[in-house]
Amino acid sequence: MRDALNIRLDGRSPGWLADARALVRDAGHRLWQAGAAPPDIVLAEERLIGVPPGALGVVADRIGDGLRRRLEALLSRPAAVEVPLADGRVDLTGERVVRGEVTPLTAVEAALLRRLLRAEGRTVSRADLLRDVWGVGPGVRTRALDTAVRRLRAKIERDRRRPTHLLTAHGIGYRFVPAPAPEALPPHDLGPEGDRLFGREAAIAAVERALAAGRWVTLVGPGGAGKTRLAVACARRLLPRCRPGGAWLCALGDADTDDADPIGAAVARALGLPGAPDPTPALIARGRALLVLDDLDRAPDPGPRIAAWLTAAPALSVIATARRATGHPAEGVYAPGPLDADAAAALFRHRSGLGDDPAIGPLVERVDRLPLAVVLAAERARLLPPAALLARLDDPAARVRLLSRPGDEGRHGAVDRVLAGSWALLDPRQRRVARRCAVFRGGFTAEAAERVCAEPDTLDALHGLVRLSLVRAPVAGRLALFETVRGWLALRLDAAGEAAATAARHRAWCVERAVGFATASLAERARRMGPITAERHDLRAAAGAGDLPPDDRAALAVTLSAVFARTGPFAVARAAVEGAGDGASPAWRARLACARARHAVRQGSPADGWAALAESLADRERLPAPTRAAVLLDAARCAPDPARSAALAEAADAAFVEAGDPVGRAAARMIRARIAYRAGRPDRAMGHALDAVDAYRRAGVDDLLAPALANLALTFVQRGRWPEARRCAAEARRVAGRIGDRATDAIGVAVDGYIALHHEAFAEAAEHLAEAVRRQRALALRGVALQNGILAGLAGVLAGRAEAGRALVDAAARDAVGAAPALRALAEACSAALAAMAGEQALARHRAADARRGPPPPAPSIAEATGLFLAIVDAADDHGRAARLLAEADVRATAELTVRCARWLLALRLSPRAR
Repeated sequence: MRDALNIRLDGRSPGWLADARALVRDAGHRLWQAGAAPPDIVLAEERLIGVPPGALGVVADRIGDGLRRRLEALLSRPAAVEVPLADGRVDLTGERVVRGEVTPLTAVEAALLRRLLRAEGRTVSRADLLRDVWGVGPGVRTRALDTAVRRLRAKIERDRRRPTHLLTAHGIGYRFVPAPAPEALPPHDLGPEGDRLFGREAAIAAVERALAAGRWVTLVGPGGAGKTRLAVACARRLLPRCRPGGAWLCALGDADTDDADPIGAAVARALGLPGAPDPTPALIARGRALLVLDDLDRAPDPGPRIAAWLTAAPALSVIATARRATGHPAEGVYAPGPLDADAAAALFRHRSGLGDDPAIGPLVERVDRLPLAVVLAAERARLLPPAALLARLDDPAARVRLLSRPGDEGRHGAVDRVLAGSWALLDPRQRRVARRCAVFRGGFTAEAAERVCAEPDTLDALHGLVRLSLVRAPVAGRLALFETVRGWLALRLDAAGEAAATAARHRAWCVERAVGFATASLAERARRMGPITAERHDLRAAAGAGDLPPDDRAALAVTLSAVFARTGPFAVARAAVEGAGDGASPAWRARLACARARHAVRQGSPADGWAALAESLADRERLPAPTRAAVLLDAARCAPDPARSAALAEAADAAFVEAGDPVGRAAARMIRARIAYRAGRPDRAMGHALDAVDAYRRAGVDDLLAPALANLALTFVQRGRWPEARRCAAEARRVAGRIGDRATDAIGVAVDGYIALHHEAFAEAAEHLAEAVRRQRALALRGVALQNGILAGLAGVLAGRAEAGRALVDAAARDAVGAAPALRALAEACSAALAAMAGEQALARHRAADARRGPPPPAPSIAEATGLFLAIVDAADDHGRAARLLAEADVRATAELTVRCARWLLALRLSPRAR
């Protein structure tokens, strides 16, 4: 009988266990080669914190004290193990990664690293890693190694998609390559390495590329954008290449105000030559070197001077920071811009010490994700929670006070001082234009600024403001102000006494834009939708004024209703038209009635839309042809019976012909397609829908094409033509994504769910439909969200997730309050059916009684689905009737998915297992 070797590893991590296993396996192999039988090995890993590692018992006659000594040496080896990384280090003793901030390693990640390090750069096979770290034998399939490698790379690699330390040997395994030992750095005055730089890896790489191409790059941006820290970080990254001359930070802000040559004095001082008349000889003598010229705006016309240095010293490179570029041909320009949302939130949490808080995301957005503003807000968060800070940022004066560091008089101690530095660089005309632009709530065009600022040569002034980074140009043709800058300029506008006159010009411009949009043809409105959507915040501010004429107020309301119906939230779209028609002319009252009717249809209440249009329908002959056509079209959408709806759609078609609007005629054909389908004429319905989609494509009106494609996809779903539905929905989502139509995109997600449900992929269907419900609720689209919520819940139940599915259906039933009676009855009946399936018969009967109170649903499919859900409740008392209902039709004979789900659920209820 073979001897047993018992090894107890007390208080040790899995890495030590893996090392001990390897050592014992090696000893056993040597015994076997020598002709001795190896012992049975028993490894007991008892991770008892505080038990000394000397508590090691070894019982082995054949191996003896040699193995004991080697194992005890293993367990008592020096604990301090650090692994250098490209931008940090791994502390294996503390099982953590230090890269600016500290990230803990799990025990498995630390064990994996130790095993790879023991191979000294050689590849370790997957089988060996699984055996030594996880104790998994050959033949066992697991993704544990892949998961651990992915998570470890996220912690140790600069870019986990392009790893430099944890490398894959495809088809074999992995190897670990530590960072090379750092060479002695060339001389520099960049100071000690500072706090972690968040979200700037791509910017550092871009600056490196720009320097390689031209040797001089200027980082431009508004004050507080983090240009200085980024420049120093770039210099630190490039420092090993700056031999022998080194890297030197030349802060022009520290120059003497009496210096005739501030840039030359700053460079001479950085090089240790104070008072030198010209630093050029020193730059030539140093060879390869890097200058960081911070705050270049303080030097008059610095471009020729820098270019001369670069010519005289061909191994010299320059990184400069400034609010505006010099414009010299040798200069490369890079604008870092704000941090991305994740990096800004991470910086805020790091500097505030707070954990996750839902208000952090909106807060960093309101301070424009500018690093200085984020840091100052984070410091204030030690006194006020993020939500309270966010509420106070609405007041420009409070914003200025909050975004400051009391007692710090440096240029980065407050946003106010940073912006004052930019303000000092402006001429009087630029100051007038800058402060008047503060009335724009969103982006604006140069033409809009000319109208509102009422200043000669506004374009020239804007050009200077863009160069100084006070005004930015995020997309072609549109300008914008950072919110922090806008609030600061608004205080300057008040102080100049120009606020009232500028606001009046802004309001007049908004009304003109709204009237032009609301009175345009359907095709022209679709073409103008993109620009008018970008101006929605300005239009909303103008609508809030208390002294608008009734027709102007109505024009703003109609336009805002159309815009927010596309972007959401729909609550804003509905609120825009409530009470806006008081005192307005009949034509504007008719346009408002159309907007109300469209909102009612979206909420599943066409009867309310029909009531809203009653006055305008009665007086339609007095309306202009375009307005009359719009009233007839919306009336056709919500008419109480198919015959009247068909007659109104034909009348709308004729009115669009009179108005010369072919795109309007296509919209009328979409209505006629729905009517034909409900009348049981699917071929005619499909023909109308396809003609309308083709007309929208020819006209290039994406705003109408996207919802038309979505409706066509739904028609294909109703016909059971699933491949066409998938293709049509995918195109609808592409077009909707291009124009920002969130409502149509949500329909595309729902269609994916319907297709999965048809193929009985219930789990996938539940995920798609639940996502569609989430998006539609966010847009306040209660009617469609209600129907999709029912389907999402049913798919979840059929997928075996009864609790989650029932929660979705119950939420849909709560949403049904105030919805159309048919939808409310359907939701209540479905909720009752699921309660019955769960054995809660009393609750099921109570909800079924609520579902039966209203009139019978007019739509046959809703009526059939509601009846089947109620049959599930009644099955406990009348099993035979429920069975007859189930036997009347094959569940696959209909494309109505709610009916099919109800039949599937009834079959489940009547199955022997359910009984």
